[in-house]
Amino acid sequence: NITMRRPDLYDAGGYLTTTATDSHGFNVNGAINVPIVEGKLAARIAGIISDDRGSEVRPVNGGPLKNDSKGIRASISADPFDGVLKLDFTYQNQQRDSLQYQQVQSFTDNAFNTNPALVSPIFISAKDRAAVRGRLPQNNHQAFEIFNWQAQLSLFGQRLTYIGLDLSQTLQSFAPSDGAGVFGTESVGDRDSDVEELQALSVLDVVQAVPSSGGL
Repeated sequence: NITMRRPDLYDAGGYLTTTATDSHGFNVNGAINVPIVEGKLAARIAGIISDDRGSEVRPVNGGPLKNDSKGIRASISADPFDGVLKLDFTYQNQQRDSLQYQQVQSFTDNAFNTNPALVSPIFISAKDRAAVRGRLPQNNHQAFEIFNWQAQLSLFGQRLTYIGLDLSQTLQSFAPSDGAGVFGTESVGDRDSDVEELQALSVLDVVQAVPSSGGL
């Protein structure tokens, strides 16, 4: 489970972390928290940017690689009546784009290949992490947009919680149908999916004071 950090109603703060690798990858993420009205209203904004080369599989003659993502999350928390009514709202947007190639291996590296006609003009072993020259890459795009809200009312020993979620996602994939180049075609397959979901949940918790009794 992933738990999102709520805004702090009292203390301002934040953080920033960065990571870089020797394989041309980096990650930067951070957050800032600001109490707007101390003890009553606060906001928190967090973000992330990352980029790397994904699987590092390239065509034998070279080619571009991409695997980057970025996201932002904005949260607001309010406690206007000292615990009687608590309100939380979160907006989150995340996108990922990748350009990757399908790894292949020469059939001549297979002990069962006895047909000279199937000999590869360029020998590719598994450790080469290579793709067929001239093939189209797989291009993926993912986008998520999420709204969360929650209200909690506590009165007369009872607590009523209302939770809502609105989710929108887009998934696009553009890839060659003949990834190994066996048939010499550049046909592609394109998949596009859009999903939107709205959920709401009300929970009633009954909180009763239980008198203590003497024990043995």
